Amino acid sequence: MSSSRLPRLVVAVAAVAGVVVAIALARIRGDLGDAAPSAASAVPASAPGRPATSPATDWPRSRGDLANTGVAAGPLPAHLVQRWAYATGGPVKSSPVVASGRVYVGSDDGHLHAIDVATGQRVWAVDLGSPVAAPPVVEGELIVVGSTAGALHAVSRDGRLRWTAPVEGRVTGAATIVRDEPRHRTLALVGSHGGFLEAFEIDSQSATPAWRYALTDPVNGGVAIQDGHAIFGACDGQLHVVSLADGSAARVLDAGGIVAGTVAVAGPDAYFGTFNEEIVRASWKTGAITWRFHDQPFKFEGSPALTSELVLVGGQDKALHAVERATGRERWSFRTLAKVDGAPVVAGDRVVVGSFDGRLYVLDVATGEKRDSFEVGGRIGGAPAVVAGLVVVGTESNDVVALGDPP
Repeated sequence: MSSSRLPRLVVAVAAVAGVVVAIALARIRGDLGDAAPSAASAVPASAPGRPATSPATDWPRSRGDLANTGVAAGPLPAHLVQRWAYATGGPVKSSPVVASGRVYVGSDDGHLHAIDVATGQRVWAVDLGSPVAAPPVVEGELIVVGSTAGALHAVSRDGRLRWTAPVEGRVTGAATIVRDEPRHRTLALVGSHGGFLEAFEIDSQSATPAWRYALTDPVNGGVAIQDGHAIFGACDGQLHVVSLADGSAARVLDAGGIVAGTVAVAGPDAYFGTFNEEIVRASWKTGAITWRFHDQPFKFEGSPALTSELVLVGGQDKALHAVERATGRERWSFRTLAKVDGAPVVAGDRVVVGSFDGRLYVLDVATGEKRDSFEVGGRIGGAPAVVAGLVVVGTESNDVVALGDPP
């Protein structure tokens, strides 16, 4: 951490401790008590296709819910001021998640880090043996994350490595954990650069292969869950719809270009960007394309966020685009100083997104007008976490930074 950040860190500890700790620790005292959760409670039993909701103090998935809508329950700060900065040993390409008063995030230093959300102090760091670019996911007792060595790891909240499952190729997208209730099992789904979507039946102690769906090209992002199906894009230029029951293909449709980001889903519709310079709305149920938005000859690599009216996607044209879900017409775009590969997060009437220009931007959702910005000191390629009036984001200058209102 640079010396210029230390005064703000000291202020942050004093200011945040009385508010965030009081809120977060009061509601989670039982969850982090002396008794460890049982194996049966390792993963909540949420039904497939029904997005799990999280309180304003938690952001356990990097895209918010099982549909990957990128909508936070908690408010954004009225004004961005640095509360703390935590240094890792390598670039942070992973998107942070937050649960029970802790930030969990991977780093190119090969560790999964647990950070106190109020103070920015290290709780623990677990060496997973290779860079961790994928976002973690928190479910019950477990933090599950993939690594570039071709493995899916589960770490308990006390920092113990519970299990490691090999996968075919490096992992850059978040794993998705879902309760497959008809078969009384919990599945962890993970895509890999080896060209597979793999499903493991998991508990707090082990991961057993359930099925494997083969593709011809890498899977970069995560998957959305809807009505017993896993929905995701891949580098083969296809949108894939796979049954949770056995991994069989329910539908494959031509996306029109490489889909590098995580697909967002609302009802029967999937939204995603492509390397063919388009934002697409397609029916994952019928395979019909509702519209394709094309503006400039630049790729869309990032993952979208959804409001009731808009789909928001960052582009390599250095802009965040807001496109009407109903019509495919652009409502507004906001230009930054470098490409926007990271994913936006919507909170109330505002949206926050990072850019490779090293800045975090807060915009009005309806108009795209800038409300605030903050330079974090390094490129932002992931998604921020929004919890309890804080925004937490990783940077490629090796830091994890928390921003909040002035004390």
